[in-house]
Amino acid sequence: MKVFLSLLLLICSSCVFGQSINTTVNPTVIKKDDTVTLTSVIKNTLKVQSPIVFNVALDYNDEYGIAKTITSSCDLTVVRPIKIKEYKWTIPLLFDYVIDTTKINDILVTPIITGMDVVLVINQTLNEEEELTVTFNLKAK
Repeated sequence: MKVFLSLLLLICSSCVFGQSINTTVNPTVIKKDDTVTLTSVIKNTLKVQSPIVFNVALDYNDEYGIAKTITSSCDLTVVRPIKIKEYKWTIPLLFDYVIDTTKINDILVTPIITGMDVVLVINQTLNEEEELTVTFNLKAK
């Protein structure tokens, strides 16, 4: 008897305070003993701001008493990074986490697994428009 499972987590996305996370699974319909790959793309959605321009002027009288002005300006770019601390998930019932499948930007990493809870410590700063991708596999029981 084949047991077919359809994951409820087909596509989830949210955007809060300058970051977004878009999560997908592939395949979206599986049966017992199949493996599914979950992919989350985390992105800093803040836009690069136009630089702040500082204009200064110096008014003075030269040695002959003639009024003069010197001007100068400079640009200041304000960056708006976000720091991603942890990525957390709970292994759904009827699934097992597949060891050695968790990657950040295609680099193999080891999460902390406690029961059915999984924590991936990231501690990575994303500048404007930068993103990182987290992937891992689950196997249907």
